[in-house]
Amino acid sequence: MPPHPPVLSDQQIKGLAAHAPLASPASLSAAQSWATVGENGALPLAAAPVDGLAEGVERQVNLSPVPAAFPALPFRSGSANRLFPLRCSVQTYDWGKFGADSLVAKLAANNDTDLHVDPKSPYAELWMGTHPSGPSMVMLDSPWRIITPLYDWLKLNPSMRALPATATAARAEPVGTPPASSTSGHGLPFLLKVLSVRTALSIQAHPNKKLAEQLHNNDPEHYKDDNHKPEMTIAVTPFEALCSFQKINSVLENLRACPELVAIVGEDSVSMLSAAAEKAAPLTPAWPVRPWGRRGAIGKPGTPRPEPELPDGLTMKEARAARSAHVVPALQRVFRRLMTADSNIVTTQLDMLMHRIRSTSPMLLSPIDELAHRLHDQYPKDTGVFCVYLLNYLVLEPGEALFCNANEPHAYLFGDCVECMATSDNVVRAGLTGKFKDVDVLCDMLTYDDGPPFLVAPSVLADGVLRYITPVPEFLVDRAEVVGPCSTLLPPSPFVSLLLVIDGRGTLEELHPSASITNLHSTHGSHNDGADTKGGGGVRGTEGGAGAGLVHELRSGYVFMACAGTAVRLRVPRGERLLVFRATEKHELQ
Repeated sequence: MPPHPPVLSDQQIKGLAAHAPLASPASLSAAQSWATVGENGALPLAAAPVDGLAEGVERQVNLSPVPAAFPALPFRSGSANRLFPLRCSVQTYDWGKFGADSLVAKLAANNDTDLHVDPKSPYAELWMGTHPSGPSMVMLDSPWRIITPLYDWLKLNPSMRALPATATAARAEPVGTPPASSTSGHGLPFLLKVLSVRTALSIQAHPNKKLAEQLHNNDPEHYKDDNHKPEMTIAVTPFEALCSFQKINSVLENLRACPELVAIVGEDSVSMLSAAAEKAAPLTPAWPVRPWGRRGAIGKPGTPRPEPELPDGLTMKEARAARSAHVVPALQRVFRRLMTADSNIVTTQLDMLMHRIRSTSPMLLSPIDELAHRLHDQYPKDTGVFCVYLLNYLVLEPGEALFCNANEPHAYLFGDCVECMATSDNVVRAGLTGKFKDVDVLCDMLTYDDGPPFLVAPSVLADGVLRYITPVPEFLVDRAEVVGPCSTLLPPSPFVSLLLVIDGRGTLEELHPSASITNLHSTHGSHNDGADTKGGGGVRGTEGGAGAGLVHELRSGYVFMACAGTAVRLRVPRGERLLVFRATEKHELQ
């Protein structure tokens, strides 16, 4: 990424303020407060010592007031830059990978060349968005090379956040109602992350909107915002996770094979579960198993999911409701008995379980027993170890995606991934953690749906470009994997989008808005157009070809914000492989 902008003197700040009537003391105050390391583990990548500041000004700040608003140009004007590099925040949670072993650390070091990677520190998450716990900063091309919070930039430039109705109507093919932002306020409705997981995250779930508001009002210390947090995880490396309850029959088999767990939840719970399984069997739709997910497929993108076989005379809704009436109370009883059990009983039974596992030949151990042993090594005496016998264990291969809706239990175990979610940091925990646990809330909030996890089937947007669409309106994600020499066009989104480079190098060419909305459905694709740009190809700030704007260098860790309605071309030189993710709001043009 470009180097940090130079620090402004008092005279420059005053001069900028004089020419930027929209700048306010509040903007400077917000920037200053962000530039101080917070207690939540966020590292302000833009912070740097400042000399010569006026008395009373925080000496760690190198942020200027927010400049005048981006010019509200007509949509078809191509004179303005529509791609801006971002500085992003790092979270140093204990479960993150250490130093150079962390993908997050590698990306963050390239995103900010002033960042020193400590080999003994965990680098868990890279955040891209407007959440106050880790806001991104926009690098502005101005005479002062200043940076400003992304939230403030979007607030000052609403026309760059979403296309006006006139722009959408200018498309060659009408698409119906013009898109509108799905969220109130000026921030992004989604938060894009990279995770590098070394040890398991907590057994957790995220609240729906109603519960999030209640939790935030009652306990703002532990629940920082009032938003829900549906999320999608796309594997970058093989990625291990627990998600959703196993089929009730599988849970029953695991209980019968694990007397230590039965000793905790009680024989009566097992009997109730067995009776529920018998009553639910004739009401269970015959869904295909892996590689099919609950509502999508993995494997070949774009493959349609088959229809389930339904019980005679019942609709899908009726069959699910009748089955849930038996399954949900039984699973809830088992889970609540486990998570609220006396700690002495749990410790005793875990000791017995570990003794049995260690005494068994490795050739005879089940994968679930091996996982329980590994989690116990990470979190000794923790009740959450037993959750491996209740939740689905899966390993996502690179490019495969998992969706977790509100109130679904899950835990990420190991690997690197890109994650996109509604903008929230609300987590309800109950195990595999030393952090605050809210066991009763978690036990009450879960859906207790049993079955395979929700694996998202991507559609093919272009050669090498996959689109992942979820049931929620806040976000969708594109994944572009391009091998050079090649170029690929990414069609515009009617909303602002974020682009993240995971691996490789190439160039990012912003297309003029007029090119972005002309023949949209016929322009995107991949072309072997001689994009053999030896030595890195385009340089940031150069002009592209016909219909193109600036050309930006792409390298691992670079992050860009693209204004609404901006199409881009990825060019990859010979011998390079470029992996880029793009996140934006879900929209009608999907």
